[in-house]
Amino acid sequence: MAARACGRLGLVLGLGILGCASSPPSSFYTLSPLPAAQGRASLADGAIGIGLGPVTFPVFLDRPQIVTRDPANRLALDEFHRWGGTLQDDFLRVWSENLSHLVGTSRIVIFPSEVRYPLDFRVTC
Repeated sequence: MAARACGRLGLVLGLGILGCASSPPSSFYTLSPLPAAQGRASLADGAIGIGLGPVTFPVFLDRPQIVTRDPANRLALDEFHRWGGTLQDDFLRVWSENLSHLVGTSRIVIFPSEVRYPLDFRVTC
């Protein structure tokens, strides 16, 4: 009987110690625009208006975990490496900032949104 009680106590202590084990820390990521030092196009500000979006990502990317694909085309979700925001919102923000620097205009609107100036181009994907 005492051996059985010691076995149970050992099991409870072992489970308690396992419960105190820590998991790896989570890391959060966002997309970053090109550095502003890479230059700005020479067009006058406001020379053209560009509309961006909507953008549709595959369903398997619509999650907080970062998804990668291995050479065998299997998807891997990383529980400890996550997006700090939504991938779609980050993509649109960075796309508009990069385009603004590269084309030389601040007249970029992300759809859906109210357009307050004429658009010369609209890009979707």
